[in-house]
Amino acid sequence: MFTDDYGSIISAKLPNIAYEVVPIPGSTTKEFIDYVKQENPDVIFMRNYEEYLQFIESGMLDELDTWERKDKYDIESIH
Repeated sequence: MFTDDYGSIISAKLPNIAYEVVPIPGSTTKEFIDYVKQENPDVIFMRNYEEYLQFIESGMLDELDTWERKDKYDIESIH
């Protein structure tokens, strides 16, 4: 699903970036959150809005603008 929907776009826009798509283990959001706490991936794909809200409530997400300033990334280049 992710690779079909986004993989070719990522590869075209960021050809020097290697990534690995790992299936989400378990079927509950709690299992997903526990997995993320253990494995600490760089990027995660949320399955739905409610899951996103639970990740926010658990303090699991970083604000991207912090990284944008640190790395001096030009956010205007994103379309």
